[in-house]
Amino acid sequence: MEQMLLAKQDEAGVILSDEQNDFLFADASRMEEIEELSANICLMAKIQRSYQNSGCMIQAMSPFGSVEKDTHVHDLCALETFARNAYEEVAKQQRFVEKVQQQNVTLTSQIKMYKERNRVFKNITKDNNYLKEFLEADERAKCVQKQADSQLYRDRDIIQDLEKQRDELSQEVKHFKQKNEELQQSKLI
Repeated sequence: MEQMLLAKQDEAGVILSDEQNDFLFADASRMEEIEELSANICLMAKIQRSYQNSGCMIQAMSPFGSVEKDTHVHDLCALETFARNAYEEVAKQQRFVEKVQQQNVTLTSQIKMYKERNRVFKNITKDNNYLKEFLEADERAKCVQKQADSQLYRDRDIIQDLEKQRDELSQEVKHFKQKNEELQQSKLI
């Protein structure tokens, strides 16, 4: 009964929870019962048509033996009502089965799409790891370049200081040479 209510809600467009959908799918094994009920309804419909066409005693074969026309009108009405109700129930069950099959197709395609997205996500994650490693290596290279540039500026400043000191020492050496020559000339005189 609950399954029929869920099926009606689903037909009306109500969004069912996962648990309710699982309940609908779990009862799909009743397909055999539905097919058997459908066969019985078809048999009853044939009996009813035969009765309406002949207007007299009818016999039809069923899996349970022969069915004869009852002379009681009340019983015929009950049988007709039962046949109609059974036919309507089979139609409802067939709609339900079609809905379940449609949902199975939908869920199958959603599972395929999920698996594909998961595969793509794994590839993106893998590619992102490569990208991350590349960016880290690039950042390390930039740090090394900054350190090298900084060292170059320090070395250049040191070289400039050393050249300045060399020039000063050259000047002093020249100056001492000159003094030395003057001293030597003054000693010679």
